[in-house]
Amino acid sequence: MNLQRIYLLLLILFGQNLFSNNLPIHFILGEHKGLIYSVAFSPDGKFLASSGIDNKTKIWDFLTKKEIKTLRGHNHFVHTVRFSSDGKFLATGGDENSIKVWELSTYREIYRIPGYSNHFNCSVSFSPNGKYIATIDIGKTKNIQLWDVLTGKKIKSIDVIGVPPLEISPNGNFIAVSTSNGDVKIYDHSSGKVSTLPKNQLPIRALSFHPSSRILIAASKDGFIKIWDILTAREIKLIDVKIPIQTVSVSPNGKWFAAGMMK
Repeated sequence: MNLQRIYLLLLILFGQNLFSNNLPIHFILGEHKGLIYSVAFSPDGKFLASSGIDNKTKIWDFLTKKEIKTLRGHNHFVHTVRFSSDGKFLATGGDENSIKVWELSTYREIYRIPGYSNHFNCSVSFSPNGKYIATIDIGKTKNIQLWDVLTGKKIKSIDVIGVPPLEISPNGNFIAVSTSNGDVKIYDHSSGKVSTLPKNQLPIRALSFHPSSRILIAASKDGFIKIWDILTAREIKLIDVKIPIQTVSVSPNGKWFAAGMMK
């Protein structure tokens, strides 16, 4: 079975590195057996979580570059992993059609959110205020669902049709979601309006906001990473890593992003 590595790339969004032709890979953090579907930084930037086709979720110490815990609660592929805004919880979504929420102080599963169809759980994102989790049901309604973080009960549905991935901005004002034709839709909480970033060559595999909430990184299966200004719908940077990309995550300080890709 192929090993997929987690590459850490230096990203200075408002410095010269962003506009250079080559973005340097600084180190390889670790490996999963097979595809890595998702990576996510903890809010304090000290830890990185990764999940993949080996049914496992791994938690890494970003400073020491060592694996500190493996969560084995899923029986099938783990498509997504996300930290809560306070770093106390981790959400993982697997092919058994449910999202598991873990308490990180004990590494214990505290509840699960059931799905409506296969791959319901391919995308999950915590709100910055820690009150709700956003998901997509791609089976029936294809709209965004919001769930209470503490109880796991459904709060409401948002009538924005999309497919995974999905991402909430750090300020909580925007929800970015991919579409089946390669567009990225941006839902504005305050106005209820939906804007669209231009179509990509292939469907988007991963989305991640910069801490400013204005910059969005979109990665596709064909090995391209696009960096967008969502307020102007302007493409700031196009990076061709020439390797299929499964997942990206921007660090809390905005200087790094992690990309899971096949090598």
